[in-house]
Amino acid sequence: MTKPTRSHVDLYLPAGPKLPALIAPRSGIVGQLVDDVDSPTSARVHVYYEGNLYGSESFRSYADRCYHAADRMIAAYPTVAQAMVSPDDVVLIGTLDMTFGEVSIEPEHLDALEAWLDSTEDGDRWRFTTGQTHEGRRTVRAWPREKRELLKQLPPRERDVYERAGLL
Repeated sequence: MTKPTRSHVDLYLPAGPKLPALIAPRSGIVGQLVDDVDSPTSARVHVYYEGNLYGSESFRSYADRCYHAADRMIAAYPTVAQAMVSPDDVVLIGTLDMTFGEVSIEPEHLDALEAWLDSTEDGDRWRFTTGQTHEGRRTVRAWPREKRELLKQLPPRERDVYERAGLL
């Protein structure tokens, strides 16, 4: 069993009718492959999910929901929003970068994700960064040009962090 790290977490979608009966539509679903101790030849996927059933403002975007589910998974937080499922019940669609709060979806899974998120999702449907990261980027982009130019003068390693985050 590989313990998920704070850097990247796998993202999943339901692969059949079984999980949508358990998990609310538009939920962010994260998970990790685990060995089945009773049967070493088979594996299971331990999924955590967040559907924002109570309308919290901090879980509005898909990325936010994925991030909160991943945070619970990494902490092994006790919650009812988790399940052990067969690998046949889920499809690995991408990853969540926990450092930058960014979702990366494999192109062949974008249509399935759009169907899962549904057209009733608000305008943040395709915002693939968490709210905190999104606000931070907006703040830096609003900085005066002089301040951004100063960031470009940072040592390469530090500058790379800002570039990867799309801030420069």
